[in-house]
Amino acid sequence: IGTGDLSAAEEFVTAFADPNPNPWFDVIRARHLFAMGRCEEALAAARKLARSASVIVATDKSLAASAALTMFQVGMELDDKEMHAAAIEMSKACDDIEFASIVEALGALQESAENGSLDHLCAVLQHTLRLNGDRGHSRYEGISLLNLSNAQKPRGESRACVAAGTEALKVLMSVGNPGDIAAAHVNVAKGLAHIGRWEEARLHIELAIDGPQEGLSPEVFGEAAEQESLYGDPGRALVILNRVFSEEKRRIGDPLCRLVAARLALQHGRPTQAFALLQQITGATWLPGFRSARLALDLQIKATVDPSRPDLPLAFDVALIAARNQQAWFWWKFVRMTQALTASSDELAEHLESMEPEDEAYLSTQAELVLRRLGDLHDASVDRVRREASLRPERWRWALRRFLLESGHRSLDIKRASELLEIVGNREDIALLISLRKKRAPRLPDAGRALCRRL
Repeated sequence: IGTGDLSAAEEFVTAFADPNPNPWFDVIRARHLFAMGRCEEALAAARKLARSASVIVATDKSLAASAALTMFQVGMELDDKEMHAAAIEMSKACDDIEFASIVEALGALQESAENGSLDHLCAVLQHTLRLNGDRGHSRYEGISLLNLSNAQKPRGESRACVAAGTEALKVLMSVGNPGDIAAAHVNVAKGLAHIGRWEEARLHIELAIDGPQEGLSPEVFGEAAEQESLYGDPGRALVILNRVFSEEKRRIGDPLCRLVAARLALQHGRPTQAFALLQQITGATWLPGFRSARLALDLQIKATVDPSRPDLPLAFDVALIAARNQQAWFWWKFVRMTQALTASSDELAEHLESMEPEDEAYLSTQAELVLRRLGDLHDASVDRVRREASLRPERWRWALRRFLLESGHRSLDIKRASELLEIVGNREDIALLISLRKKRAPRLPDAGRALCRRL
């Protein structure tokens, strides 16, 4: 169990059948069923453990630790509060420092999805990792690394996210199930995407979602789609998400998938649907910084619909304080970008020109809002946008095409957007640019020529 070879564990127990009820078999079976995505059967096996809790605790502390951990995971993932409470109660009777550390880490992980400290979560996970290594529990070590990688991205530590995710992959390739391995690939992709290594990130995404499907959580597809929506192609993101998400039917991973669906609705020009999807989110999630992510998207939707809303300044302050208190610096910077994009020209210029180079990625995450303010940018800021668009051309092609097909934009915004599309566009964009020559304002008699020469 500790090394993660649940199939071998189940074969072993089956080969040496015990005529008496054997809770170890229920532990193995519950975990194996859950890893295969057979959630209802896994829940039934975990409930069988819960019914035997008092006997297990009195018989074997090691068994009690494994049973409690199994119940904790299944109860949390399937949002079974009774199961979750029973696991916590059983864990109190276990005298094992590794298990106690795992339970503390899982509790910190659960809290981090709301307001819990990400720094505290990382510290607990580092301690748990050392204990996993000392015990030789490779699978537990791989999962701890996976959770550490998950925590580093909302902290704004993209390179640490890649490092922990890569280590998790090394461990889980030998002891993990396909779901664990896919999750590690997506975590590596999350870090790589933000630091500008998009082709490598997409390779990890493809390995995650196009490999063995047994035990893959819908959240793997949700996170893959989110990376495409933020840094790549929102159209492709929708295709990925639609493999697992239904607006009408809820399943495991729905909170994250619904959040990503809301983001994609906004990018596809449907802010009303985006806001409705965001309001529909219910249930628990293990994703660190999830509440900050929801607040950030809520503000982005509102800023898109009406950047002059009188309640926005206070809402920005509330979200920034929440993200700062949690150390969710990724989402703090995301909200700061939204706030700057609704501010005066001078405040926007000051924000963009004071950004660290690695923070230019936040321009891509909100490309649609950036395009509306192109006419307000100083030359230095325009250069930054141009550099970022050149680094992530797919993301900007999507936003630029939609922007130039819409009506009602300012002349200088249109002119600068067309100049950007000349840089990042492909053959499909030539006709769109040429059509701009017919506009009376702005006058763009040479639109499309630079793209033709480049191609």
